[in-house]
Amino acid sequence: MIKLKEHLELLEACLPGLSLADEFFKYIFPDIMGHAKIIDKFFSDERAPFYETVEQEKIKFYNEADVDLDWMVQQCYLLLIAAATKTKSGVNNLWKCGPTSGHHNYAYFGQYMPVNCFKAFCAVAAYCWVDERYWYEDQWDVP
Repeated sequence: MIKLKEHLELLEACLPGLSLADEFFKYIFPDIMGHAKIIDKFFSDERAPFYETVEQEKIKFYNEADVDLDWMVQQCYLLLIAAATKTKSGVNNLWKCGPTSGHHNYAYFGQYMPVNCFKAFCAVAAYCWVDERYWYEDQWDVP
């Protein structure tokens, strides 16, 4: 029986130039175009969760100079999916590096982005699909 990792490696070897992440966002995941700009707008308000962290660490998801304006949002979603499949004892362990007490190494997601950037994204991702008037409302007051 072929394991998923081996299947993906085989698929990539058979289809040179194929990026599974690109295919995922092109054909499977809903369109996230413009979400980086929406996230930065959300964090521009003091009522936003993680507002102080985002300000202190100067976290920005949108940069006009980037070729793909939403690359960071894509990266966050990919990390979120990976986190859901890897985590055993909390998301913070995904940012550790080196050997674990078992036979695997820690995932070390820090090579892709800082942990607070990811946590900020997780706090706001759902709001990208919501009308702005509901952004800072208590969840019990929203229809």
